Amino acid sequence: MTPDTDNRLVKIAYDFYSFVRIQAHFEDDGIESKTPMSIIDHLPSDKYYDSYHDAAEQMQRYSGLCEELMALPLTAAADRLLSAAMTLSNIADLYYNYGRYDDAMELLERVKAIREKVLGQEHPDTAATYNSIAEVYNCLGDYPKALEWHEKALNIKEKALGKEHLGTATTYNNIAVVYKNQGDFLKALEWYVKSYRVIRRLGDMHPNTVLVKNNMETAYQATNLPEPFETYLATLLGDIDQPEES
Repeated sequence: MTPDTDNRLVKIAYDFYSFVRIQAHFEDDGIESKTPMSIIDHLPSDKYYDSYHDAAEQMQRYSGLCEELMALPLTAAADRLLSAAMTLSNIADLYYNYGRYDDAMELLERVKAIREKVLGQEHPDTAATYNSIAEVYNCLGDYPKALEWHEKALNIKEKALGKEHLGTATTYNNIAVVYKNQGDFLKALEWYVKSYRVIRRLGDMHPNTVLVKNNMETAYQATNLPEPFETYLATLLGDIDQPEES
């Protein structure tokens, strides 16, 4: 990459994480979803105008950088390709948060091609890209495709990281979300339980543990199973240290 490109990468990185400061400012305002658009939607009207147009200007800058990075040939040096893939992945994430799913998918396809070539199809970073692709399909309502890509990621993570790794547990949770969106709450519950078994090691009060537990309870209530969730959870906790059957 040219020095100008390197400078723009620094600028893009700064812009991309600028919303973190906004999120921190509004973290006590009860905003349920902390995506950039949801934060902007909760800004006072005088700040909304500036933030909305600031975001539009950022998108214009991203567009130019994406064109340059997307044009980088797969024959380029590995470090240049991986740097481009990371930047494209970050921008895809921002597009995803803005609901620009087609734009996000276009970038993720390129990230996938780069990481598969440089890192191989069994690398955790490649799996992370598969997860991101699955998330886009999930938002588009194409649940079979979402499950297909989450399962590709899961196969890699279970081999490379193990079934008890937090990164693997995240994929368990993501699969549960897809089944929940399909209305298959029994399957969703099954995958939330797999995630909870791992994530609970962080502690009962850890935000990730609480989140998965809440998701698990919501799925459980939707199944209309007869026993109260508290009874189900007590049984689960009594078995939590037992290894799962392979």
